Amino acid sequence: MQGVSPMAGDRVEVGEGRIEQVLPRKNEFVRPAVANVDRLVLMFAVVSPSPDVGLLDRMLLYAHTQDCMVNIVFNKCDLPGTTETVDKLQKAYAAFQPLFISLLDKHDFQLPASDLAVVCGPSGVGKSTLINAITDAEMETGGLAAKTDRGKHTTRHVELLPIKQGIRQGYIADTPGFSLLDTPCIPPEDLAGCYPEFAPLLGCCRFDNCLHDAEPGCAVKNGDVPPGRYRRYLEILKEIRENEQY
Repeated sequence: MQGVSPMAGDRVEVGEGRIEQVLPRKNEFVRPAVANVDRLVLMFAVVSPSPDVGLLDRMLLYAHTQDCMVNIVFNKCDLPGTTETVDKLQKAYAAFQPLFISLLDKHDFQLPASDLAVVCGPSGVGKSTLINAITDAEMETGGLAAKTDRGKHTTRHVELLPIKQGIRQGYIADTPGFSLLDTPCIPPEDLAGCYPEFAPLLGCCRFDNCLHDAEPGCAVKNGDVPPGRYRRYLEILKEIRENEQY
């Protein structure tokens, strides 16, 4: 790949002490800036800061479009008053089998084997703390900004760290936190296929070209789909259709 700037995760050819060529990528992400990702670990806090489920849904879409395996991890489940939130998140994301942990309790987090896993999510949710728990790294960690109740940025670049997975050697990447993500470029008719909870209902609608919006006889709209996920699906579908008009 000539004329391509290298990024974390790239496989390259090196000659005479310099990078000669970036090899073809399996996938690439802009936020975070990393390539050839096998698994995304999407990390959020149950509270402090409150989980941005709209951001999480968009991150799940990006993982799907980039052919990545995905794990959802919710941290800070030890804090008081989180039981109701945990229950809601468990029901909303049951299709992804989310993991609920407390890193303060030294949770024994086991990362499934992958060549390159990337931990990403907002600032202040414990990404660097998780990295420290499963590697020999000593990443800087931080709390929340008092005025905004948002995480402080402690990671400012993508860094790959070696991790042992049994007899297998892989890498995990800590990434800068972020709170905004653009809507992925997905054809409207393909969006529903990115939602695993829709899968049992696809093909059961009255119309073959149903977008699961306002069409009569829609099996998804009338089915047992988590209400919040379906509502945010409609919001994203609307954004995609509006973007197609420009």
